[in-house]
Amino acid sequence: MFTRIKINESDLNKTQIVLLSISMVGLLLPINISSFLLIVFVVFSIIKQIFYHKTAKSFNLIALLFSGFYLFYVASLFYSNNIHIAFRLLERNISWFILPVIFSLGIHSTKEERFKTLIPFAIATQLFALFFLVVALFNFLQTGKAENFYYTELTSILDFHPVYFSLYLLFSLSIFVYGYFEKQKNIPVSLMIGLFLFDILMLILLSSKNILFVSILIFLITLIKNYKNQKWLLVLFSLSILFLLRFTTTKERIQESLFSKWELLSKDKFLYNDPFTGATLRLITWKFVLLEMKNNNYLIGTGSGDSQELIDDVYKKHKMDDAGYLGLNMHNQFLEFFVSFGVIGLLYFLIILFVCFKKAIKQNDYLYLIFLFSFSFMSLTESNLKLHRGIVFFVLLNSLMYFSKYKKV
Repeated sequence: MFTRIKINESDLNKTQIVLLSISMVGLLLPINISSFLLIVFVVFSIIKQIFYHKTAKSFNLIALLFSGFYLFYVASLFYSNNIHIAFRLLERNISWFILPVIFSLGIHSTKEERFKTLIPFAIATQLFALFFLVVALFNFLQTGKAENFYYTELTSILDFHPVYFSLYLLFSLSIFVYGYFEKQKNIPVSLMIGLFLFDILMLILLSSKNILFVSILIFLITLIKNYKNQKWLLVLFSLSILFLLRFTTTKERIQESLFSKWELLSKDKFLYNDPFTGATLRLITWKFVLLEMKNNNYLIGTGSGDSQELIDDVYKKHKMDDAGYLGLNMHNQFLEFFVSFGVIGLLYFLIILFVCFKKAIKQNDYLYLIFLFSFSFMSLTESNLKLHRGIVFFVLLNSLMYFSKYKKV
């Protein structure tokens, strides 16, 4: 006779949370490992839900709203000419469909439980930052080149885009700040000061102008909100500005954008050696792609499979292909959705953001607000929902934080 093993639902919940934390840490690892860890979490969550289906009544319309965005990728299969790319994007964006459902049905963490779930990601991100800095120092000692400390060179050992890592690092610091001020964990002031200084240094070296601006803005709001009780924040804010002014390469990147050759914006055709900067290239691309969309179905877009082809056609039409810009995306996630899914898809995504911001503001959830604001602001200059590290980061963490349990207000 076989003895039936009875598994306690509480133990399953704890295991699920552990797998969730591991999946978040996995975002820092190579994509194949990250995908595997996410699949393990999803499969376990589905199996758990099958055996303990009594929580199904908690499913709500917001989860349906979030998951419904995936239908735009499904619909694209029917009007994209490049079906191969459309299928690939359908597979890459499956998180949109499944993760909100899993969280709505089975994971409703309190703020305290959510903080414990996020801490491993926060710690792992800090360790990765330290690793990048140590490797850069080693390379500098070998080559004598200061470039090893900046931008793509700093994170090249793991092929990690510095803008995405900047976003992760900012959110990691925000988790610690939240834990400190909300007294979720007994974090010493000395540790907070050390983290602030280290992360400010790393964000400056990573040189993402967008994330640097968001970081300074969040830092300033935190300073104003907590100045009376935490005067050390003023000292740190002053040091942050001094750090920023001291690092030549980062300062040059900022000045390059501010003092771009703005007259390029009035040209219609370009030469391979035109002095584009990140700012002018983005503005020119946005301008001509939006003009090109007049000849397409702006209500439903080109379809996910054909959006990059339209952008590349714009580069060719305006003689920008000789400069090596073919294959570059819009560097604006809102416009990416407009090109792919038209006005309907863009409005749908904006409604999702509106619903999320509304809840975060209503519940005074500052960590959720920082997450939403930093990701949305980054979306203005990056197509951050085209890559695995952006898609899973947003959908996974947004699902976790939206479906958190709050005290009634």
